[in-house]
Amino acid sequence: MPHRMRLDTIKLVAAAMGLGAITFALRYLAFASFSNDHFQHLARAQQLLLGALPVRDFAESGIPMTTALSAAAQLIFGRGLHAEVLWIALAFAMAAAIAVPIAVRASGSLLLGLAGAGLTVVAVPATYSYPKVFAYVITFAVVAWYAARPSTRRLLLLAASVVMAFLMRYDHGAILAIGVLAALVAIHQPVFSAMRVAARFAVMGLVLVSPYLVWVQAYEGLDVHISEGRKRSQREFEKASWDRPAFSLDRTRPLVEPLLQGPVVEVQWVAGLPAPYRIAKERAFHLEAVESSGPQSWRYHLQRWTSSAVQAIVQDPTVADTDGIDRSTFRVTAPGPGAYLQPLAWLPSPGEGLRTVENGIAVLYCAAWLLPVFALPIAWRSWSQLSPPARGLIVMGIAVQLLMDWFMLRDPLRTRVRDVIAPLAVLLPFVAARLWQWSPRRGVRIAVRAAIVVGLSVTLWAGAAVGNLSEEVENAELLNGWQAISGRYAGVRDDFAPPHERTGRVELPIVDYLRDCSVPTARIFMMTFAPELLFYTGRGFAGGHESIMAGMQDTPRQIALMLSRLEGENVPFVILDSETEAEMPMDYPPVSAYVQRHYREVARFPVSGMKQWVVLATTDRLPLRTYGEQALPCFAKSSGV
Repeated sequence: MPHRMRLDTIKLVAAAMGLGAITFALRYLAFASFSNDHFQHLARAQQLLLGALPVRDFAESGIPMTTALSAAAQLIFGRGLHAEVLWIALAFAMAAAIAVPIAVRASGSLLLGLAGAGLTVVAVPATYSYPKVFAYVITFAVVAWYAARPSTRRLLLLAASVVMAFLMRYDHGAILAIGVLAALVAIHQPVFSAMRVAARFAVMGLVLVSPYLVWVQAYEGLDVHISEGRKRSQREFEKASWDRPAFSLDRTRPLVEPLLQGPVVEVQWVAGLPAPYRIAKERAFHLEAVESSGPQSWRYHLQRWTSSAVQAIVQDPTVADTDGIDRSTFRVTAPGPGAYLQPLAWLPSPGEGLRTVENGIAVLYCAAWLLPVFALPIAWRSWSQLSPPARGLIVMGIAVQLLMDWFMLRDPLRTRVRDVIAPLAVLLPFVAARLWQWSPRRGVRIAVRAAIVVGLSVTLWAGAAVGNLSEEVENAELLNGWQAISGRYAGVRDDFAPPHERTGRVELPIVDYLRDCSVPTARIFMMTFAPELLFYTGRGFAGGHESIMAGMQDTPRQIALMLSRLEGENVPFVILDSETEAEMPMDYPPVSAYVQRHYREVARFPVSGMKQWVVLATTDRLPLRTYGEQALPCFAKSSGV
């Protein structure tokens, strides 16, 4: 028995480490760019590194630890985007690895545990959503660890995990606190004992978070902080509008296609070859037509690309010439998957007619609402058979899933539905395991197990479709051999190494202007949502906000504090955008009046479509020189870098 337990532990550790390594490789190698939402973290992290502190020096909207973690990554891995790429890849990898033993604990099956944890990987949550996986998985893990052998020390760590989630974003802490309280009730019996432990947990949490609360009270006031946060959240909800997703098919498109498309080559057929003969040859050589490239030439996806299959094409008398094939060695030179992946080309996969993304969203949406509903009676029926850790995980999973669904599922659903998958890593394998063990008569049992296999497959497929996993894997070069992976690794590093550490390969004239014409200690007042400009330029934000948006920072206290900060800061530039600049005087009259008195428009730079960034420069001091052909005012003698 001890030998068996050691073997099971080795398998579990290997599975967890393997999934974590795959996740890191996927998230790091597939990385192309951050969305501007993610630059909220980075702009605030930069503000920390410039010496400012949240609440005291700039507005804190409820993510102090998320900001601090990004700042820490900059200190550990070096300044620039590459540090954040590494941190995000590590965070998702750690979450995936930790999710494996949690899911195994809930289901009792390593295979089901990998399926549950794998959902957090294949769904490829947005980079800025990593706390919604990372913080939740860690708290689930600590709940299971505590339930295995309850102690004061473990309860304290449990409280610390919830406080960590709270500081990463306030609502995460609130949701997980409710989930942990539900778990404690499930773990401890009788109820009076559970309530006593819950009270100790609450006191520990309050003690741990109290330094931050004291800080907020000292510099802002908890009542003000809470009321303004509530107002901000309410306006976020008011802006959200979406319809419940529905299932549908596009019968004008194929419902099934090969799982893996082969390399694309060009075949020139001999002159005068009739179309029926050409089509017959295409079938014989397993060529899938892409497009015609000339009178007798076609581009094809190879469905078989072994040397013998390629040789048959090259040497066929009806083939005049080929492109993308080494005709002397019968090897494919066109880019594409290696020959070892050829069997995948024979496997079926969903075609465009299945509308995989839209239906994938519907599947995940239904799973997020229905799995906790199904899990509750299943857990109740098998309560006596469940270990305390499993009870705590399941009850917590049900509570957390329903709360996340209620507060987080909104527009855009394609992004939001991937934000709520952490509890599914527990509930999905649990429900599957309990139904698998259900033992009615043979025919029903076979049907139920078949339904479980289909349900798991469809849920994982939905996550992969919504997360665009196939494109991520392709971008990461994970299926193209070690040489391609090594090249991609070097490419990611080169993309974000000096001199591209701040912008990557993005080239923006506005960034060059703002950076070259302001000193490093200068700040930029952002009357638009473009936090990426702050990080790209390496400049802090002015007025205590990384962005000013309609109706979000418009209380009299916020406006007065904003103006007071602007008066005491070096702010050579103000940035607006052409789509919202007309709204600013209506939403922020005193601030707009201040800007009109002290700044003037000097340039407009394109963003996308008709949208432009509007740059205003200070009139309170003379520029030191001019910049560019437009002779723009410049407030630095040379490059500000």
